Amino acid sequence: MKVLGISGRERQAAAALAIDGAIVAAASEDSFVHVPRIGYRHTGGYPLRAIAACLARGGVTLAQVDQIIVADNVHTDDMDPPIGSDESMGHAYLGDGIDVLRRELQGRPRVTITPERADARQLASVHRADLITLVLSSDSQSAAVFRQHGSELSPMHVPAGMDQWLSAMQRMAQVLGLGSRSSYAAIDRLGAVAGADRGGDTEAIMQAISWHPERGVIVNDNLFVDVEASLRQAGGRLTQKSQALAAGFSARMRQMAVVVGADLMARSGMSTLGLAGDLFASPSLSAAMFRAFGERVVLAPVPEAAGRAVGAACSSESNGSLKSLALGLDFSEPEIKIALENCRLDYLYEPDWSRLLGRISRMLAHGSVVAWFQGASGFGPRTVGTRAILADPSNRYARENINRFLRHGAIDDPLQLSMTRSAMHECLDSASGTPFLGMDAAVKAPWRDKLRAALDHHHVAQVQMVTSEQSPLFFNLLELHRERTGVPGLISTTLGGVDEPAACTPRDAIRAMYSSAIDAFVIGRFLLMKDHWLLRSGPS
Repeated sequence: MKVLGISGRERQAAAALAIDGAIVAAASEDSFVHVPRIGYRHTGGYPLRAIAACLARGGVTLAQVDQIIVADNVHTDDMDPPIGSDESMGHAYLGDGIDVLRRELQGRPRVTITPERADARQLASVHRADLITLVLSSDSQSAAVFRQHGSELSPMHVPAGMDQWLSAMQRMAQVLGLGSRSSYAAIDRLGAVAGADRGGDTEAIMQAISWHPERGVIVNDNLFVDVEASLRQAGGRLTQKSQALAAGFSARMRQMAVVVGADLMARSGMSTLGLAGDLFASPSLSAAMFRAFGERVVLAPVPEAAGRAVGAACSSESNGSLKSLALGLDFSEPEIKIALENCRLDYLYEPDWSRLLGRISRMLAHGSVVAWFQGASGFGPRTVGTRAILADPSNRYARENINRFLRHGAIDDPLQLSMTRSAMHECLDSASGTPFLGMDAAVKAPWRDKLRAALDHHHVAQVQMVTSEQSPLFFNLLELHRERTGVPGLISTTLGGVDEPAACTPRDAIRAMYSSAIDAFVIGRFLLMKDHWLLRSGPS
């Protein structure tokens, strides 16, 4: 059984392919058209390049696909887009068959499922046992609850007041001047900056947002009136008061999520809680759920809207076998070499992986920022192990190099750490986690100096677990670097231009390197450096 999943009509267009229940390919459309979070309504009526990439990765043709499932609130069974040409958005690595693919899609029957059901079905790709799933979407202000039993997914009663709860997040973001998109993430970020107390101004917010066993979530509208009054007194600026309010609101949202999750588990009699929807992409919120429920929590691999393509592709045969999100296009050494030579670049080829990883470790220890391009492109916004920019967190200038010179952002923006499971257990207060998402974790005192560039004012870091199954080469680099330097993790951010999607192809990565503050680039077994003398001077 071959199932093609499609999602993202208005935003974050993506496609995924499942064969006999296993997800074998997934890709985001923005990786090919270079417009962040674009919806497929703007790219020819389908995420054509993402679909083509999935078919190529899976080694199948569209004619061999048994079923097409679309995650959408609008039934699309008889809604085919007009046939046209948009060759300007094509991509060389996908050939010239985009218009052919569009024509083949015309008239193909499609099944439509709701985005919330696709969010919940995504959990079947990593977990096959029975569970109760809570879906919370900050963007669409929607909540849903599903019970997964074997191959069946049944909608359940949503606790009362959930719509008010999600609306409160949007209203708070607007009151604080943060806009309404990704509202919880923006509030959480404001509350964490400039050393704001993580507890924040919580007492008033606890009284304004409460939980009742029968009435569910209760939101007092006076909360927003009080917040607006406080900000007017402060002159409407982002002062310590607004930061404290944001921190308190975020803390209360985490508390409420734990309460709602516990209530769902108690009422359903289920011992495992599934979490899906973009709200759970928050490192602080997902960490709070893991602290509360431990191994009884299962997180969707890609909680953001793009992940719904995976949920759409998950059928009744889905077997919970997904271990890695390296599900996109892969490139052979000859293809990489052609791209490098076509750009007239000087490079070294190192056939010995141990020598290459050793040299990369030495460059990182000396303070270099290194671009990492290995294997198939990753799916979703976290491309750890496949398309990343790396730095050593023990370097005092690493935060400035990444945030200010590379990202062109605020110096106190959070930086993600990549660590192996064994390093997490040794260095963090809480080592719970998943190889798919980064989570907030407090770093133990003996390790803070080694990881200092990635820590906030409370010695907390966003940490993503790296496993040998997920990213074997990156796992080996982390182990080697720790053995050589004693540094138990590496800063890793997405390889791509500022405000651009992750690099998918060698040419994308080359452009990102030579238009940014990256010092060196390792792509397959090819090594490039901006300093040509260092490149040719032997091991650095």
